Amino acid sequence: MHKKQLVIIFLFLFFCSYAQTEFITLWKPNVNGTIDHAISFGGTGTNYTISWEEVGYPQHNGVLNSVTSNSTNPITISFGTSLHTNPVQAVYKLKVSNGSGLFYGFRASTNAIDPNANPEFTEISQWGDIIWLQQFNQGFAGCPNLNVTAADIPNLTQINNLSEMFYNCSSLIGNNSFSSWNTSTITNMSNMFSRAKLFNQNIGSWNTANVKDFNGMFSFASAFNQNISGWNTASGTNFSAMFKDAVAFNQPLNSWNTSNATNFRYVFSNAAAFNQPLNNWNTAKVTDFEHMFENAVSFNQPIGNWNVAKISYYSGFNMFNGAVLFDQDISGWNIRLQNFFGGSIVFGLKNSGLSCTNYNNFLIALNNNPTWVNTTLTSGSIDATGLIYSTPQAIMARAQLVNRGFTIVGDTYNPGCFLSTAEVSKKTKTPAYPNPTTGMITVEATANENAYLYDITGKLIKNMTFIKGKNTIDLTEFPSGNYLLKGNTIFSKIIKK
Repeated sequence: MHKKQLVIIFLFLFFCSYAQTEFITLWKPNVNGTIDHAISFGGTGTNYTISWEEVGYPQHNGVLNSVTSNSTNPITISFGTSLHTNPVQAVYKLKVSNGSGLFYGFRASTNAIDPNANPEFTEISQWGDIIWLQQFNQGFAGCPNLNVTAADIPNLTQINNLSEMFYNCSSLIGNNSFSSWNTSTITNMSNMFSRAKLFNQNIGSWNTANVKDFNGMFSFASAFNQNISGWNTASGTNFSAMFKDAVAFNQPLNSWNTSNATNFRYVFSNAAAFNQPLNNWNTAKVTDFEHMFENAVSFNQPIGNWNVAKISYYSGFNMFNGAVLFDQDISGWNIRLQNFFGGSIVFGLKNSGLSCTNYNNFLIALNNNPTWVNTTLTSGSIDATGLIYSTPQAIMARAQLVNRGFTIVGDTYNPGCFLSTAEVSKKTKTPAYPNPTTGMITVEATANENAYLYDITGKLIKNMTFIKGKNTIDLTEFPSGNYLLKGNTIFSKIIKK
């Protein structure tokens, strides 16, 4: 009797173990309203097995044995007529195992660029013990209804590329199993969660020591806001657009090792919440900052110590347009004008928050740059829309830059510049939204006080009495442009469209 029990336990464990090898997914073949009861399955392997059943109707099932396929040429699986009373809602569970051969790869679509490439694929329920040999770049891209509910994790030990793995997976939420992924072999995570707008799992413990390409990893991932400050980024070279349009992200990154970084284009472009210190970042090898803080409307951290000596792309400093709160001194940057072999250089400061003091310093430093003697630059441009210069030294520097071939647009001379860097530093930036605005704007005051609205020339155009809490300003009657709101505790730059 005892032996019989042991045999039963052994068989139970054996079959449980066997089940764990399966890659289990859910599909809704008729989700778009076309009743065809079939899916396109992009598996890769030889002589592997696919078993399926209709969820809720286990008697409706089937098995495909000895399947040999490649994800570049997906197979069609036909389920026959659904038993569901509403065929559009029919769901099928697929279990894929090695069978008598080997199943080792999957790609959900052959057109990963299409955000609706495979709406029928809805869930990864179990990764199983599949040893994935085919790279997961674009593995599940273009699956707008896909979520991962699997409690286990994929075996990635033979994989190095996760680029665009969940690109355009707009329903991906995931679960805490993501925190346990072994990513130690991965070198490419570019666009991995790009446009996965619901994803916000804790992946701060991932091993990223070998990752070189972080390009666009969380771009347009509008919910993501996890602490990934512990990531090892020492191998990273490409950080372009990593947090572009990641509007919720505002986590510390100052501990990152960026000593091998070369590309910082668009990193925080439209990252509306981000305002974390970056002064410890090593930028010695970076060649391009283009659009790095464009429309990063909350960012205002000191980065004047950055080493910018390698910037060589003509638009590499076109980086602060729309950064409405950014008001830091960057006049100490070691810009090497001889790097710009194309004969031109572009600076983007349009509607940034630079005070007249910091803009004065920028103009003077650029004109006095010691590398002018080594350069072949014949032209340049500065979009300074909304900025003010105010000192004789700044006037002279600006004029000399124009004589050197620069086009400088949008700035204004005001000898009575009303706001200094010191004054800004004493005030807390006041929440004002929407900003930019087309008319009405809400301002959150921390106390009852008088507030004053100035135009770009420093002219007082409106005075108000604010109460603690939310206050509304109507700018409908005023022309488009930049305005400054000031009070004892209030400071906010406002853009009227």
